[in-house]
Amino acid sequence: MQAVNPLVDLIAILAVVFSAGTVLRMVYLLLRRRRPDALRLLIRWAWCVLAYFAVSLAASALRPERSIGQAERWCFDDWCVSVDRVTRRSAADGTVYTLDLQTYNAANRSQRALYPWMFVRDAGGQQYQSTTKGWETAMAATIAPQESNHFSVDFLLPPGVRAVGFSTNHGGGTPCRLVTSLLFISQGGCLFHKFDSIQLQ
Repeated sequence: MQAVNPLVDLIAILAVVFSAGTVLRMVYLLLRRRRPDALRLLIRWAWCVLAYFAVSLAASALRPERSIGQAERWCFDDWCVSVDRVTRRSAADGTVYTLDLQTYNAANRSQRALYPWMFVRDAGGQQYQSTTKGWETAMAATIAPQESNHFSVDFLLPPGVRAVGFSTNHGGGTPCRLVTSLLFISQGGCLFHKFDSIQLQ
């Protein structure tokens, strides 16, 4: 499963470049004391931004959740992650799920996943954070080309609750950032509680 869409990235980059150019044009018009022209340009830009965000929100709302099975690779461009094994054990305050994870670098240069996040969810959509200290360091470790990194993480779930999916990503350190979700079309599924995942059942 590939999470990165080059076309979406290109559209987002073009939108940022267009906005930067518009701001520079408005500054030029203001310096030339052409305030009415600058105001008209600002209004046109604002309408374009609203239309872009509306399309992005609609695409995110209509986009279905995706899931893959254990041992299948979930890739974010050339950086991939998979759940190799899931084990459970009883604890005094619930059930501990241990996920054996593998991160893989499919590129021809070293890769790392900065500011990662992860959680498991139950059938009702409730999210549970990892109880393993320092998992961020393992997740963000630099991986040589065509090499893998193996590590395990624990998740504690309340009694009687079963984990059904594992979700992760990186770049923001949090599952949902408003600006990123709006900027990248169809990537704001978290705004509608839609997360791609690896099946744990």
